[in-house]
Amino acid sequence: MDYMSKIDHLAVDAALLKTLVILHEEQSVSLAADRLGLTQSALSHRLARLKTLFGANIFVRSGRKIASTPEAEGLVAEARNVLTQIERMVNPQPLMLEELTDQFVIAATDYERHLFLINACKALLTEAPRVKVGLVWEKYDNRQGLRDGMFDIACGPLLGHTDPDIHSEVLLEDRFLCFFDEEHAKRPETVDTYRHARHARVIFSRDDSSFVDNALSVNGFRRDIAIDIPSLSEVPQVIRGTPLIVTAPSRLANSLMNDFARCPVPFALPELSFGMEWHERTNSSPRHLWVRSTIREFARTGSLDGHRSEG
Repeated sequence: MDYMSKIDHLAVDAALLKTLVILHEEQSVSLAADRLGLTQSALSHRLARLKTLFGANIFVRSGRKIASTPEAEGLVAEARNVLTQIERMVNPQPLMLEELTDQFVIAATDYERHLFLINACKALLTEAPRVKVGLVWEKYDNRQGLRDGMFDIACGPLLGHTDPDIHSEVLLEDRFLCFFDEEHAKRPETVDTYRHARHARVIFSRDDSSFVDNALSVNGFRRDIAIDIPSLSEVPQVIRGTPLIVTAPSRLANSLMNDFARCPVPFALPELSFGMEWHERTNSSPRHLWVRSTIREFARTGSLDGHRSEG
């Protein structure tokens, strides 16, 4: 009998599958009713539903008990698998890092990479040796990329967006310093010295605004941009041996910009909040919680402190 083609699949629920398994194990309506906490009348009703759905011959009488037929035994094996899957859905298993094979994609600028992300990624790969981590370039507005699933986390400057489907967390604060080769560049101690000097500007696309230029324009000033470069990593090579000045986050002073003189920016600039953003769909995922926790740990305790005194 091809009973499967006649089954109304929506009529099968977890309680009915559990009844099938318990009846098979107990081979007794009364004992099965006791295990399920049902009256014999209620269990008999479920047994009737089972026979309607799967065929009258799944259980047969055997004296005062019932006996499972080969058809029932096949159904019971499938029912146990389904119930196990439902149990895992309702009660998620503990996160087993050594068994994870996921890929996590993180968007970030080289600022976050230099300070904490590379070490955070190493820690992720050590704890879960089978996962894959992808680092892609961060754009200042990554919200659509998070929505589209292009990446899981975006690290970068937080610009105060309040989209309800995007979560964010501040990881660290920073301020700007002027960096320069003191053998070739003049220290920009005043606004006039600063705006008349030649500058290397780090800008990630033609559409990106510059915090520095926006602050200058408020007072009607502009600076002399000699070269735009697409990443912080190229700054040392660009300004070494030149009169160029670069205005960059101060935490780079003890790492990428360690070889260069530095001084405060001679006008008011807002502090920068760097953080991470992620989409609502991964907000409660244990594996994504683990990734974000690791990034948070290295951002707050494993990043280099660039706030040394400016000489």
